[in-house]
Amino acid sequence: LPDVLCQAPQRCTLVLADYFGNICNQGSPAQVPLQLNVLLVSSSDSVPSCPCTLLPLHPSLCSAAFTVAFTVPAPGLWALQLQAPDGSCLATSMSFRGLRRTLQGRECSLDLAPLPATLTAGQPLALQLQGGQGEESVFSGLESVAVTLSTPLGLKLSLPVVAMPALQATHLDQVLGYCCSGWLVQAGAHWLTVKVGGAHVQGSPLCLQTLPLPPALQHSTVKSHTTHSCTAGNPTMFMIEARDILGGQILVGGAG
Repeated sequence: LPDVLCQAPQRCTLVLADYFGNICNQGSPAQVPLQLNVLLVSSSDSVPSCPCTLLPLHPSLCSAAFTVAFTVPAPGLWALQLQAPDGSCLATSMSFRGLRRTLQGRECSLDLAPLPATLTAGQPLALQLQGGQGEESVFSGLESVAVTLSTPLGLKLSLPVVAMPALQATHLDQVLGYCCSGWLVQAGAHWLTVKVGGAHVQGSPLCLQTLPLPPALQHSTVKSHTTHSCTAGNPTMFMIEARDILGGQILVGGAG
């Protein structure tokens, strides 16, 4: 059997034969499923076996051919096992893998942790991407995850994404989630876009408002139309353009 997707109905053909390969085409087809059991067996001892459904394939042509219907419940290595009425194993198929289906964007959630309530320019940004509830919290490792951070000046930054391996992975494709990090490089509105398989996850796009850092002397300037001469008793206007160490303009007073 090839690798199959979990939670998807599967079918295969079972033909009963003797030790020499002769097809056991005798007896009533309706009696054979009552005498034999086909189980879906996991390679993990902690995962219980699942019974399969036997259906006659062509009762008029061959009474020893059946369709085996089953559904792989979870990722991992599985095999089909044919058992006699006394529970003894008659035959076992080759092992095949159960693969978790690729999650869609809206089945995933964005977790910005740990982030304070107030964000400032130059602050590191860390986020985690998780799946749905229960079993869907584990990714298959086959998803296409893209994270983009748009700065207040319109610059789009692509953030690197790293997979977090699952603690009890049954095969190499299984990961717990994804994480990435970046920097809020400027003061203003940053737009964070996270897509899985080309679709936005829940909470994306997200606007992150960042406040400027304290004023920096080397980036702040003072301007005036009358910087060379002033008349005593007459009002004079100066314009102070305060910027932080990253060059971000400070538009709110009282910041020092």
